[in-house]
Amino acid sequence: PLASSAEASVTVTALERWLLAHGVSARAAEVGRVQSDGEAEARLGAEAAWRDGLELLALVEALERRRLEGVHRAPRAAAHCLRNVEKAMEALRTSTLRKVPHTHLHAAKQFVRGERGAILRLLGHLFAAHGPGTRTARAA
Repeated sequence: PLASSAEASVTVTALERWLLAHGVSARAAEVGRVQSDGEAEARLGAEAAWRDGLELLALVEALERRRLEGVHRAPRAAAHCLRNVEKAMEALRTSTLRKVPHTHLHAAKQFVRGERGAILRLLGHLFAAHGPGTRTARAA
């Protein structure tokens, strides 16, 4: 947990920058922002940006440095969205890169529902494992 709101804003800014540098859209990168009640709708928009799996696929493909096969690049149904998220999580489970706890890699349905907690837990672990200052980031 973050100690203060100042520390939280620095961390979120770093997370946003990292997501943007790895091909995630600006709207989706806002998912971690702490916002006032008046901005709740914008935050929901950021969470919704992760629901089809395309943002997660972009991030995983950037980290893995390969294009994932068997995904729906233009998902039209909920099943397509779920498949995209499952494929991204499967790639992370079998990755030779630094590991993410498997409990976060079996939350595809929560991701597709846009559950902010599930999204942030996975992104937080990916950032901790592959963000600035890590061995993975230095190898990039």
